[in-house]
Amino acid sequence: MWRPIAPATAQRHLNSIYSAPNVVDGIQLLEPHSLASFLIVLALGSFFTPPIPGASPPEAIPGSSYFNLASALLSFGPYHFLSFPTMAAVETLHGMVSYLFCSGDRDGGRQAWPLLGLCSRVAQGIGLHKRWNKASANPTEAQDRSRVWWEVISYDLL
Repeated sequence: MWRPIAPATAQRHLNSIYSAPNVVDGIQLLEPHSLASFLIVLALGSFFTPPIPGASPPEAIPGSSYFNLASALLSFGPYHFLSFPTMAAVETLHGMVSYLFCSGDRDGGRQAWPLLGLCSRVAQGIGLHKRWNKASANPTEAQDRSRVWWEVISYDLL
């Protein structure tokens, strides 16, 4: 549990960003929802990454900035996640729920609850709850879809 975004997916995003001539061009290679899922990983990392002992803290972007950017990317231009739902959008919504629960804000749980419901409805809307015919589907994609579905439902039940 607690791995809505596969490490291989995050690594693929990093490779895409850093294989380009510069970071800005690399970021533009990612679709908005994929970039949003990557940014929410960075936002969560801001909570769980301990400072390096003896090192002066660098100018860090607070997790809330990553969260806000991820949220904006879900509704960017013609790719609004309600009109064009994707698995990356579901992963991002799941990560946003975790971020709100971990934020330490008294209202984090109250904000996360409807977002988690929306996340599970979007997941159902793109058919993550359905079994895929293993003969016609890419095994990695089928495994990713199953993993994301069970992450969302387990979180909702919790």
